[in-house]
Amino acid sequence: MSEEREASRGIAEDAPGRGRSVVWKAAIVVGLAIAVAGVVAVKAGRGDAPAPPADDPVERALAAGRPVVADFGRGVCIPCKMMEPILADLQKDYAGRAEVLVIDIDRYPDVTRRLGVDAIPTQVFFDPRGEEVHRHQGFMPREEIVAWLSKMGVE
Repeated sequence: MSEEREASRGIAEDAPGRGRSVVWKAAIVVGLAIAVAGVVAVKAGRGDAPAPPADDPVERALAAGRPVVADFGRGVCIPCKMMEPILADLQKDYAGRAEVLVIDIDRYPDVTRRLGVDAIPTQVFFDPRGEEVHRHQGFMPREEIVAWLSKMGVE
């Protein structure tokens, strides 16, 4: 009988040790999972994000390889209404040399968010490589828009 007690006591003493090894293995697995998730998050922040949707007027305009002026508004606020005729004239005057966009924030909320537009109207200027070179919030007179287009090499 004493041998049986010794054997059962030995098994009982091993059980906590085995439990600890399982805990350590689980901790290692969780640690590796966290590390992998961190690598994925870092890669996503380095420009490996998904491509913008096909229904993105800014990306379509940038694909033309010309400077772009994108005006974000709603067409209902007074400064937005004041911008409409200016932008319509600029679209005609700069056809083939620059892209002049009027973007309704209600129709393109994803584009608005992606570009960080948080007030209307907002004008965002992009060079031919697609780099943002200037941003303005509020009404922007025609002369200022023309001056920025000129700075970007559009005559």
